[in-house]
Amino acid sequence: MKIIKHLFWLISFVLIIVFSCKKEVFDTTPDTIDPACDTITYAKHIQAIFVQKCISCHIDGGTGPGDYTKSENIKNQKDRIKVRAVIDGTMPEGGPMTKQERELLGKWIDCGTKGI
Repeated sequence: MKIIKHLFWLISFVLIIVFSCKKEVFDTTPDTIDPACDTITYAKHIQAIFVQKCISCHIDGGTGPGDYTKSENIKNQKDRIKVRAVIDGTMPEGGPMTKQERELLGKWIDCGTKGI
């Protein structure tokens, strides 16, 4: 009986440890991406990326250059944004974008930053 009791506690402890180490990753992009240029829009696909990944630093008075709450700044910096966030992956500094976010942002820039 003691062995069963100890085994029960051991298994419970192991399960708690295993399930408490699970890391959650939250993707800010839609589940499906249509890579056609005429379907990618700022409001539907890209704005959430900027809000969640960029604007904490790239805002008036922030640590990053340019205020990305203003669309003209995003357009003017689109080539730099593509290099730093999509190609090099050095932005955002707070943590990397998902592969899906990088691909979508890169495609949107390549398509001419429509909808902004």
